[in-house]
Amino acid sequence: MSLNTVKLYTNNTKLSGVADVNSLMYFHDLILPGNAYHYHEFDAINVLNNDLDMELEGISIIESKKPPKISKFDKLRPVLKTMMPSARRPSQTESILALNKRNMAVPELDGLVDPHALGERLVSQFVNSYVDKENLWLLEEYKRNPIKPNVELVEDWLMTQKPDVRKLIDGPDDNLEDRRWNNYKFMIKPTVKPALDLTAPYTN
Repeated sequence: MSLNTVKLYTNNTKLSGVADVNSLMYFHDLILPGNAYHYHEFDAINVLNNDLDMELEGISIIESKKPPKISKFDKLRPVLKTMMPSARRPSQTESILALNKRNMAVPELDGLVDPHALGERLVSQFVNSYVDKENLWLLEEYKRNPIKPNVELVEDWLMTQKPDVRKLIDGPDDNLEDRRWNNYKFMIKPTVKPALDLTAPYTN
């Protein structure tokens, strides 16, 4: 039989790498009923334009900060409808809300904390939980032979690092006593993590 007489049969069936959208939507609504049917497209814009009413102490706000630019063009939208919120728009308002929600909401300690006793307890719990008793001799070995970094060892280590890492080490001197420890920088992640329960429409 020659190659010219061989008949080739092809299957034109289109294969899909994902499940049917309707099936996924049904499963989502079965697990989280009602979550997908809350309209939240303009939540970020409402946060940006609405007034803030909150009490904050120990901070100063520069009111001349310009509001962020609103995108003139739409983006791709998923076919599957879920409670995934719209992306946050980086702004002063979002920063103030994040500061109040996270940093200003840190509870104060009710009593005194002994750092030394706390450290000993943490080490003890770690050793008891994660270190095999047959390998405890390694800890004693580390005590007898502590790592003592020196200029030569640091230089050898730097030679194995990428240029970006070496740039951080070889940068301008930044003494600890010269740093402004009362300054704090944080960023607002645009992608919101929705709650995986029925409270998602009301907690983002």
